[in-house]
Amino acid sequence: MKQIFLYLILFISILGCKKNEKSWTAVNNGISNDWDNTWESAWVNTIATQMDNVYASVQVGTDYGATFEIGVYLSSNHGKSWTAVNNGLPHDIRVNTIAVQGNNIYAGTYASGVYLSSNNGNNWTAINDGLPANIEVWAIAIQENNVYTGMWGKGVYLSSDTGKTWKAVNNGLNNYKITSIACQGNNIYAGTYGGGLYFSSNNGNNWIAVNNGLPESSNVMEISFQVNNIYIVSNGNIYLSRDKGSSWTAVNIQLPDYSYVHKIAVQGNNIYAGTSENGVYLSSNYGSNWTAINDGLPTKIDVWAITIQGNTIYAGTDEGVYVTSNY
Repeated sequence: MKQIFLYLILFISILGCKKNEKSWTAVNNGISNDWDNTWESAWVNTIATQMDNVYASVQVGTDYGATFEIGVYLSSNHGKSWTAVNNGLPHDIRVNTIAVQGNNIYAGTYASGVYLSSNNGNNWTAINDGLPANIEVWAIAIQENNVYTGMWGKGVYLSSDTGKTWKAVNNGLNNYKITSIACQGNNIYAGTYGGGLYFSSNNGNNWIAVNNGLPESSNVMEISFQVNNIYIVSNGNIYLSRDKGSSWTAVNIQLPDYSYVHKIAVQGNNIYAGTSENGVYLSSNYGSNWTAINDGLPTKIDVWAITIQGNTIYAGTDEGVYVTSNY
C-alpha cells in the first residue's frame, strides 16, 4: 500500500510539472523602471522577433491616470530581462508597429513616421524621404526587398531600398486609413479602418476590395496566414478565407460572449487569439473550436500582441509581457 501511495504522489507531481510547463509567466524585469513607485502598469502593444532577439513597444500608466510612451525594449534571453533601446528615437514616442527584415528593424511611430535600426535597436535613424510629414504609421510589412507602410489617412507607401525613399501605391484604394498590412508571396493585403480589406498582386500598384462576407465598414486590425488560409481580425471578430480573400466566414463563434479579439498569431495548425479581458484562446481546427489557455495570466487581462518564436509564445498585455511554451 505504501508503494502504491508513493507512485500516486509521483504521478500527481508529473501532472503538476506538465501543467506548469504550459502556464504563463510574467517576464518584465527591466521594463517597468518603477524607480519612484509611480508606474502602475506597463502596456505592451506590439512584439516582434529577430533570431534570438525580442522587441517590445511599451507604454506605462501611472496611478493617477497619466500615460507615457517609453519606446522599444529588447530581450535576448526569452524575456528574462529587458533593456531600453531608444537611442535616436524621439522622447516619449509611441511605436505602433515593429517589423524585421534580416538585420534591419523598422519601427512605425505615432506622428513621427518610420525609423530604422541595423544594430539590434542600439541606434535608430528616421527614414521618411517621400513620406508625408507628421504621419501615423500603423503597419509595416516586408516582401523580399520591398517594405510597405500603412498610414492613417494617407494609404500605403512602398520602399524598395530599405526605407531610403518611399512612394505612394494607392491606386484602387477607397479608404486611406490603413490599420494592417501583410504579405504572402506576391500577394499583399491591406486592412483599413472602416473600409474592410484590400488585395494587390503587383506591389501595390493596383488594389481591389475583398470584403465578401465581412460586415459593412469593417475595421481590419490584423492579418495572418496559415498555408492557403487567411485569417483577419475585424471589429473584434476572427474571419477565415480559403480563397485568397474572395469570401469570408466568421470563426470565433465558439469563444465566450464579449470576447473582443485584438490580435492573432498562427503557427502550424494552431491559432492563438488575444482578447479583451478574456486572455488567450487556442484553436487547432481552423477556428471551429477554442480553448482558453490562461493558466498563470491575471484575470480580466487585455492581450494586445501575440508573437511566436520557436516554441516560445509571447503575449503583450496591459500588465506587461507574459511568456509560455509547449502548446
